[in-house]
Amino acid sequence: MLRLDLGAARAAFGRALDLDPADPVTHLGLGIAQIRAGRLAEGRARIETAVSLDPFQSLLRTYLGKAYLDERRGGRAATALEIATDLDPRDPTPWLYRAIQLRADNRPVEALDALETSYALNDNRAQFRTPGALEADAAARTAAIGQVYRDLEFDQLALVQGFQAVDEAPDDQSGHRLLADVYSALPRHEEARVSELLQAQLLQPLTRTPVLPLQGETRLLITDTLGPSTLGLAEYGPLFERDGASAWVSLWGGGRDSLGDQILATALYDKAAFSVGQYHFETQGSGGMRRQNQDIQVGFAQVQVTPKLGVQAEFRNTDGDEGPYLDEAGTDTRDHTRSQSARLGLTYRWSPRSVLMASYIHRHVDTDQDAIPAPSAPLSSEVLSITGSGDGSSAELRQDWRSEWIRLSLGASRFDYATDFDVDYSRTFGPVESRIRANVLTDYRVDNTFNSLWLYGIWRPVPRLDLTFGLSWDHMDWDEKNINRSRMELLIPRLGWFELPEDTEETGGGAQTTGIGASIEQFNPKIGLSWRPWFGARVRTAAFRTLRGPDSVRQTIQPTQVSGFNQLYDGTLGESAWRYGIGIDQRLSERLSVGLEASRRDVSVPKLEYSGEEAARARDERFVRAYAALTPTPRIALSLEYFYEENVLLILDNADDRTHRVPLTLSYFEPNGLFGSIRATGVWQSLVPYGALDRASDSFWNLDFSIGYRLPNRRGLVALSIDNLFDREIPYVETDPNRPLFVGERIMSLRTTIQF
Repeated sequence: MLRLDLGAARAAFGRALDLDPADPVTHLGLGIAQIRAGRLAEGRARIETAVSLDPFQSLLRTYLGKAYLDERRGGRAATALEIATDLDPRDPTPWLYRAIQLRADNRPVEALDALETSYALNDNRAQFRTPGALEADAAARTAAIGQVYRDLEFDQLALVQGFQAVDEAPDDQSGHRLLADVYSALPRHEEARVSELLQAQLLQPLTRTPVLPLQGETRLLITDTLGPSTLGLAEYGPLFERDGASAWVSLWGGGRDSLGDQILATALYDKAAFSVGQYHFETQGSGGMRRQNQDIQVGFAQVQVTPKLGVQAEFRNTDGDEGPYLDEAGTDTRDHTRSQSARLGLTYRWSPRSVLMASYIHRHVDTDQDAIPAPSAPLSSEVLSITGSGDGSSAELRQDWRSEWIRLSLGASRFDYATDFDVDYSRTFGPVESRIRANVLTDYRVDNTFNSLWLYGIWRPVPRLDLTFGLSWDHMDWDEKNINRSRMELLIPRLGWFELPEDTEETGGGAQTTGIGASIEQFNPKIGLSWRPWFGARVRTAAFRTLRGPDSVRQTIQPTQVSGFNQLYDGTLGESAWRYGIGIDQRLSERLSVGLEASRRDVSVPKLEYSGEEAARARDERFVRAYAALTPTPRIALSLEYFYEENVLLILDNADDRTHRVPLTLSYFEPNGLFGSIRATGVWQSLVPYGALDRASDSFWNLDFSIGYRLPNRRGLVALSIDNLFDREIPYVETDPNRPLFVGERIMSLRTTIQF
């Protein structure tokens, strides 16, 4: 079975049955082999035979309940898993699958209780599992708890669970996938999100869980609550990985002629898995959201060549239109971006505690943009057109190794980026009968390489204390050239436009070349601590340095966090940052958890050569997060969060912005499948723009509401959402324009996801 030689496995179990037809373990093994081959009913019947031969064995009841869940027989599954927990209350496995069954029944609070019981009992299987397997089990259970936290709208708790799962087993995909999901709700975490997704994909086993088109993309300017995307589709996938196919269809419709769909299909056969998907979103725009049309297609294939060696390939195509839209200066802008990317990945597991990952990605981007500024003078008009293309690639290698007391990650990366843009600025002025048109043409070329070596370690000198250490070396070369040419034309009535001679005093024509260059080498120390001083408490602290590379390929397999503090922030190429942070998470009771985190980033951008001149800028960023998560009853969840963000531009007369955000969420769940939530968010924001003398302040409350129905037996869901329920104007300056948090008018939308 471990070698995926299903025919040989079935033959071996058959011979064992011939020797002892009454052995329940042999019937169980044959049943699992039959299910893996896609014969679910036949395999489930074989497991029922095993249970009849040994009805007091908890493990057999657990596998039977798991098979019933895959057959969408929720009642029988609940009975089998309840009997399993009664037979052996100290076995963590039936509690895990009971939690999955409770989650499918729309009972996430009870599912959370079962998962926490499973996690607490994990070490009870030490005599049956290797230490490495126990660590992977703990990571999987931790990640499962985090996914239920997401159902309950406890995103900050889910984030903490994701950090813990990754630290427990960096070579297990569960924690990485949870972090990829949770990062989607946080501003300026897009690079961290897609990097965690890449690591989860490289580490995942053969699976029928689909690859989501939207999750691997960045800078799509789509509010998290809008569109047909549904994260966490793994909850609808099979529990037994088996040969066969699955499909999901998600449809979405809302105000402002907004429509969307997502269609996914997956298949698993023998040693290969495949996934294809497409995503479409269009809207006429509303309240700060631009008019746009987005299409994404993705294809993915994974082959388990040997039990240790797995390879995978992925192709993505994105086509997006934005606009026309007006910015604050009155500029009418239209954007069209097309990109294609191809990815190859390899994973080799030397042992259960040692894994090698390799990744290569190539991405091509084409961009067209037209901008028409508001007229700056009578009888004048201006047009700015930008067309160009860029090619980027990344090649990375990472080796992970862990023992009971230390975990190590060693890796290397190379990123290359080359782009060529043509910028045409045209201004026409003068009376109709003798108009003059001035053009400035710029050929903008950039070549960029970024190399990195890194070593990370987590040392556990005593139980409940993890010390993180690391060092990375980054080297970046940046070369930019601008060739500017000017041209003037005169409109002669009835004859057309005629170009005036260049290089004359009258026209000021000609060409000028400017350049920007930089070569940066930087060492980045990392240090962190995670301490569990008493039951239910975790103290985290970290200090580390980073250097930001190019945007051409935004995914990396380098660790994204140090002791629970993210180190991949969206920002400017070449920016160097120190981040310092401390946080504490405390479970006060079975029903109440609280946490507080404070950090700061000291950011500087290196000096570049602008035709002999030097320029630099720096800023300080300060962050505070706090949360309280309460489940007062099995049906109700309450979440209170606080976010503070401050940005100070140090050399721009200390221009700054400060934002306080307080979301309060009430969620309700009925076992019959109904669920609903209401979120009130208070925002207080103040700004001192560059050059301004006074601080501008504003505040508002926003109310969002949703109600839905979870279809029985994990078939899907239907949900109705109303964003900005009271239709209020939102005077909010987004800290991350790529992931808007609010819409500026009431938007009602209906989303449905169905599995076939």
